[in-house]
Amino acid sequence: MKFVEEKIADQHIKVSITVEKEDYQDKVDKALREVRRSATLKGFRTGKAPMGIIRKLYGKAILSEKLGDIVDKKINAHIAENNYELIGSPISLEDNETYDPDSQEEFHFSFELGIAPEINLRFDEEEAFDYYKITSDDEGLDKHIEALRLQHGETIEGDTVKQGDVIIGEMTELDENGELTDNTLEATIVFDKIKDETTKKAFEGKKPGDIITFNPLVTTGSKDETANLLKIDVAEVGDKTADYQFKITKINRVKPAELNEDFFKEILPEEDESITDLESLKKHIWEKSQTYYEGESDAFFARQVLDKIIDRTRTGLELPKEFVIKYHLLKDNDLSKSQLEEDWENISKSIISQLIYAKIGGELQIDVSQNDVRDQVYYSLVQMYGMEDYPGLRQFFEEHIDRILKDKKEYQHAYEMAFDRKLQEAIVEKMKKNIIEVSFQEFKEIVKKYHEKVEGEEVKEEKEEKEEKKEEKK
Repeated sequence: MKFVEEKIADQHIKVSITVEKEDYQDKVDKALREVRRSATLKGFRTGKAPMGIIRKLYGKAILSEKLGDIVDKKINAHIAENNYELIGSPISLEDNETYDPDSQEEFHFSFELGIAPEINLRFDEEEAFDYYKITSDDEGLDKHIEALRLQHGETIEGDTVKQGDVIIGEMTELDENGELTDNTLEATIVFDKIKDETTKKAFEGKKPGDIITFNPLVTTGSKDETANLLKIDVAEVGDKTADYQFKITKINRVKPAELNEDFFKEILPEEDESITDLESLKKHIWEKSQTYYEGESDAFFARQVLDKIIDRTRTGLELPKEFVIKYHLLKDNDLSKSQLEEDWENISKSIISQLIYAKIGGELQIDVSQNDVRDQVYYSLVQMYGMEDYPGLRQFFEEHIDRILKDKKEYQHAYEMAFDRKLQEAIVEKMKKNIIEVSFQEFKEIVKKYHEKVEGEEVKEEKEEKEEKKEEKK
């Protein structure tokens, strides 16, 4: 076997492989013998077909397979020997031959490889990062308790429409001249789900017997909700709908449950009798919610740490531009070279950030197992269906998990989510923290300002890059 490496540019190489007969012949012959042993051909007993016929029928396919194995093994060995970290995967060049085992004994293959820059992470495990510990959420607790009171409240009849009401009435379609048609149906409208402000104001304050004219699609802002309101299939809802006249017949309103002993027993039937008032209920809900608040704090802490490490590390790192552009063009036929050239700074920044992210994962010894991937799919399903984990639920989902992971894209997505989760856990565990106690409202404002700052810096960088390009053109 002959192997040649040539430098095209910095971090961009070409490798050429010549596979000779002695490299593949034994492997091909062995595979053909195995095929012959089980081959059933007309006119011959199983395993007794002449080798010449077997070679003619299967030789080319087996040769192709063995050559591919040899080339892949050689390239992977070369990458490992030189400690190359690849960008994407090798690009097979157009000059690779079509091979014919009947007329040639040597086969030539050429590939281009993009080499990732050497990354030296710039962070110190002794450095402390701000960790915002959420110690209260009065607003959130009040909303949660109010929702529980409504959920367990009493339905009463309202006199005039206001927020939270369910409006019951008769809808009659209007023709293009605004005249009533024969198309009348009973309908229910949830006031809080009205998307159009003009329609919402038209309904607000109205009483049974009043009539409002409105457009269902404009009002709901959704074809699905419009179909549900009109009692038709969603496929029948076009881009426009006729106006309707709505006559209110009844207004249903939920009277929130009283904060008393009966209410506490109803919402917490299995809890002890220590929850007897609003304060003890708030304390109970707060304690049960700690996992959620800790998750929010952990996620933001990890985000800050990663952003700082990536920002410090990427300075001075470069990519092999010609290779990356060629690689993207091969992966996506909808892209053009000019588009990639124009957006090169963003593409380069994104790829380098991903490389650093992976390097951090390696530094923190993040290892994603098959069980981790399955766990990730399971947790996603539990969350999607709004369920709580309980003994036996995992077994119920096992076959569903198997089906999902047969899809390569779904598997890759689950793998990446599992990697992200384990990386976050490792950062929270290993990095030093400067703990700052805040309320959840303060925390949300800190997160909001952080995102605004990051987005502002990115916009500023883009403007500076555009200005630099203008100067270069001059």
